[in-house]
Amino acid sequence: MDNQSNKINEAYQRTILQTTADGFWLIDGKSRIVEVNRAYCQMTGYSRDELIGLSIGDLDAMETPAEIARRIRRIMQVGHEIFETRHRRKNGSVFPVEVSTTYIKAREGQFVCFCRDLTERKQAEEALKRQHAMLARTEALAHVGSWTWEAEGDKVTWSEELFRIFGLEPMEKPPSFAEYQAFYVPADRARLIKAVEDCLQNGIPYDLELSFTHTNGQLRHCIVRGIPEHGADGRVNRLYGSLHDITEIKRARERIAILGHMLDEAPASITIHDTEGRFLYANRKTVALHGYAGLDELLKINLHQLDVPESETLLAERFRKINETGEARFDVEHYRKDGSIFPLEVLAKKIEWEGRPAVLSIATDITERRQTEEALARQQRSINLSSQIASVFLVSSRNEVFADVLDLLLSALDSRFGYFGYIDEAGDLVCPSMTRKIWDQCRMPEKSIVFPRADWGGLWGRSLMEKQTLVANENLRIPEGHVALENALATPIVHNDKLIGQFVLADKAGGYDKDDRDLLESVAAQTAPILFAIQKEARQKKAHEKLEEQMRQVQKMEAVGRLAGGVAHDFNNMLGIILGHADMILEEMDPDHALYADLTEIRKAGERSADLTRQLLAFARKQTVAPKVLDLNKTVAGMLKMLTRLIGEDIDMAWIPGEKVWPVKIDPAQIDQVLANLCVNARDAIADVGKVTIETGNIVFDEEYCKEHAGFVPGEYTLLTVSDNGCGMNAETLENIFEPFFTTKESDKGTGLGLATVYGVVKQNNGFINVYSEPGHGTTFRIYLPRHRTKEVRWPDKEAIRPAACGHETILLVEDEPAILRMTTMMLARIGYKVLAAGTPGEAIALAREHAGDIHLLMTDVVMPEMNGRDLAKNLLSLYPNLKLLFMSGYTANVIAHHGVLDEGVQFIQKPFSKTDLGVKVRAVLDRK
Repeated sequence: MDNQSNKINEAYQRTILQTTADGFWLIDGKSRIVEVNRAYCQMTGYSRDELIGLSIGDLDAMETPAEIARRIRRIMQVGHEIFETRHRRKNGSVFPVEVSTTYIKAREGQFVCFCRDLTERKQAEEALKRQHAMLARTEALAHVGSWTWEAEGDKVTWSEELFRIFGLEPMEKPPSFAEYQAFYVPADRARLIKAVEDCLQNGIPYDLELSFTHTNGQLRHCIVRGIPEHGADGRVNRLYGSLHDITEIKRARERIAILGHMLDEAPASITIHDTEGRFLYANRKTVALHGYAGLDELLKINLHQLDVPESETLLAERFRKINETGEARFDVEHYRKDGSIFPLEVLAKKIEWEGRPAVLSIATDITERRQTEEALARQQRSINLSSQIASVFLVSSRNEVFADVLDLLLSALDSRFGYFGYIDEAGDLVCPSMTRKIWDQCRMPEKSIVFPRADWGGLWGRSLMEKQTLVANENLRIPEGHVALENALATPIVHNDKLIGQFVLADKAGGYDKDDRDLLESVAAQTAPILFAIQKEARQKKAHEKLEEQMRQVQKMEAVGRLAGGVAHDFNNMLGIILGHADMILEEMDPDHALYADLTEIRKAGERSADLTRQLLAFARKQTVAPKVLDLNKTVAGMLKMLTRLIGEDIDMAWIPGEKVWPVKIDPAQIDQVLANLCVNARDAIADVGKVTIETGNIVFDEEYCKEHAGFVPGEYTLLTVSDNGCGMNAETLENIFEPFFTTKESDKGTGLGLATVYGVVKQNNGFINVYSEPGHGTTFRIYLPRHRTKEVRWPDKEAIRPAACGHETILLVEDEPAILRMTTMMLARIGYKVLAAGTPGEAIALAREHAGDIHLLMTDVVMPEMNGRDLAKNLLSLYPNLKLLFMSGYTANVIAHHGVLDEGVQFIQKPFSKTDLGVKVRAVLDRK
């Protein structure tokens, strides 16, 4: 029964072993297979019979016999072992197996072995490994780490990349959640904690950008995402998520942002467009240059729409060059949004953009450069033209220079007509060069190359008066009879804000533009100093010629003066003898005597001769004068009655005194001479009725004025003006009016010394005189006398100081002319004086030494042999300290005067003199304190 039961059990067990999916075999003590199931046969490809009797070493493909023996002994010792190895199939292929072996001592020791084919599991494990490796590589490449966190128990798992992101070595146990939070900066840590709490409590996923501190101390940035996982009870029991290290991305974005900002701030236009001209990128400068509101608006525009037609025709050629060489540099013109055109310099390079061929273009607006180049070209054109004009001024003759300059301008500005003129001293425009065709074809009456300022009109006249360039390309107003002109350009020539000339060009095909205007203005500016220098040289030459003429006139007058001075001494001596003897004879003769009338005529003739001599001396500035400080207004006012009688009843006298007229220092008698001569001259210039006007005033001349007016000296002057409305004088008469003996009157009407006397008086007093006259328009004499700075001295009337003409004192008389000595001795004796007469200075000194009594007065001639009167007086004053002095002479010869002006305190009587004048003068000198 027991055996039967055992057999049943074994059969049952064998059935079970045959139907199990795992392989089974039984090994005896000699490591041979004694039993095997169907599953193992299927695994190895062997049949049961083929397997029975094989050694386990015949099937194990991984372990050596020694390793198998050691494993058997080990199993026999421990009784059981599970291990993995690799078995070989019948076809030689190898497959993995997991073996579970148990040692049974019964039946002489057997090993019961079960095995499981691990092929599918190993393949799944390998696939999983590959997936994990791929995930790890992906995480490493993307800098993304993954994690899970079970809130209950704080169980955390990290991927290897997550360790690396924080700078940690991968470990079996990652940091706790609290330790993990500590990596984040404080502000971000609080945000993370709050987000995790919301996720746990409310199941809200989170996605945060945070900053954390790497183990190396570097601040890094990441995006942390967390997703909740709910348990069976619906509560969140686990979080899983990822951490993306975006530090490099953020830095790259910042660099890209900076680069984008730099591109937008770049001074050049930067664009990328495809081969069809569609814009793929454009910086801010491109948008601004083309005048669009924004980038979106510009990107809708094709490159072909921006190119002007001339530039678009070259587009294909440019693309060809870019494709062949990789780049091209060229100039192009683009339209702005408003339709205006501007130039660009472009550097274009072939690139790839998102895998497609494209063109990167860097373009610079060259408007300013073009303008600068054009300005330089215009400037060079102007310099070249100005240089040619300067050469003309240097090389051409004065007669040809204006015409040659005009020819250059006509050629440079493609003009048919024109002129080049200058402003003369009268302020009129003179055009020595004028296009010959205009002159020949012009049918205007009284055409002239001189255009008086009063007649300036039209475009050219307004240009002159306004001192600015004017252009007319249409509606040009042309006077009747003038050549027809289509257009004109007029430019004044100005130097230091003074108008000195003008360029006018006309009839240019197409009209004049801004470049023409700028060129002519530039030429005018560079011509101005040259023209000014020429005009200045001409003025200087004219002034020099005038000065030379004045010098010749001065020399001529000086010669006449020397002649007059030389004659005056002897002539006055002779006149003195005639007049003196006539006076003395007439005193003794009865008026009824037959010769009385004849002697009277002789006396009158002598007096007229004496006057003539005085006029000669006045002209020669050798008459002796005693200047006094005068108020010219008072002096003239005191003479008005006499002057009115002098000019007659048919001529009105107008007196216009100036206000606060400056004082002058001059001999009052000279003012009498000047006014009398000028009024007589005015009277003779008026045929019937007329008017003479006398005016006074003040005037100041500066150096600039005197440079332009020869003969004037800078300073303050008192002006005396005498004018009439008589017949006036022509230019020839004006040139000679101050010459002595020059007269336009009949021989019995004047001596020709009146104006010469006026001239001499003015010059003797350091003044100057100008005369303005035209035939039929009267004459004006202006006399300028230097202002005197001291106050006016009021001098008593002559009658009030006239002393008695008699005396009893002793007078030493010295005269080298015997006749004058005898006559003067007789005159003084008849008046009552005691006279000691001497013919020479030596004789006078001897008489003075021998005389026993006092000598009260020395009356001496000025010019004598041996010594002059002044030196004689010095000798005698040593003998008679109280001796009073009276000098006499036909002229002073600068012995007692300078240029005829007496030295201070010197007493003088002019030869010839009458007995009455002699007595008055002697008495005055003796009575002088």
